[in-house]
Amino acid sequence: MSSRSDSVNVAIRLSMSRPSQVDGSIPSDRDLLNEAIIESGVTGVDVNEQNSGACGVYLNRGFAQVGRDKLDGDGRPYPMLHLELNR
Repeated sequence: MSSRSDSVNVAIRLSMSRPSQVDGSIPSDRDLLNEAIIESGVTGVDVNEQNSGACGVYLNRGFAQVGRDKLDGDGRPYPMLHLELNR
């Protein structure tokens, strides 16, 4: 066993598809992201660097860039930013 603490990385795919609520209203991206953070404990996301809209949403909600890969998870040339929530 290692002397350093082991960590587990769990990938959670966030879908901003805006399901309707019981009262028929449609939650905003902000509401969905807040729910993911509070209810599911999301503390990090990976986002395509070329998707400036999504990057802006996460950065404005308290996420900060902690890394970058030149390729996406499938090895394609789509740069991915790794963001973590600042608390």
